[in-house]
Formats: sequence, structure tokens, C-alpha cells
Amino acid sequence: MVKTDIDWGKKMIKVSVHFWTNNLPRGSDNKTAWESGAIHMVANKQRGLKHEHVFFNGLQDFFPKLQELLKNQGVKLKMSEKVVDVDFSKLVPKQ
Repeated sequence: MVKTDIDWGKKMIKVSVHFWTNNLPRGSDNKTAWESGAIHMVANKQRGLKHEHVFFNGLQDFFPKLQELLKNQGVKLKMSEKVVDVDFSKLVPKQ
């Protein structure tokens, strides 16, 4: 059986990150964005995942919000041969 583009990615758990670009200061180039935005869970029928999104207000807020999104959908991340609940807030250095 030949795989098509439609088959690709059906087994994956996908999230997408959107950074806000509205109302940037004058002179900002096209690659500038605010450090806040939204994280979207991409729906995946095979995995029982529904579309959902959470907003984050800065990079300090990013990992805790990602963790919230994954937890809301029941997604567990596997590390080092055992399933653990990852506390992303410990991965972001405090300022």
C-alpha cells in the first residue's frame, strides 16, 4: 500500500503555537511578534483529541499553559521508559 499525504501525521499528537503580531511598534520588521499568543491542540479523531486552545501572556506562562492543554486532553508524555507528569514550569528559568 502506498502512503499518501493524507495518511501522514494521523498518528501524531500535534499542537500549534500562534504569536500575536497586532499593534507592534512602528519600525518592527516582519519577523517580530509579541511574546504572548495561543497554543492550539489539533483535533485527531484516532487519538480522541478535540480542538482546544489556551492563551499565554509571556514566555514564562508558555510551558504551564502547554501543560494545562495536554492535561485537559489526557495526553501523557513518555520520558525514560516510564510515564510521568511533566512539570513544564520547572523548565523555565525564573527571572
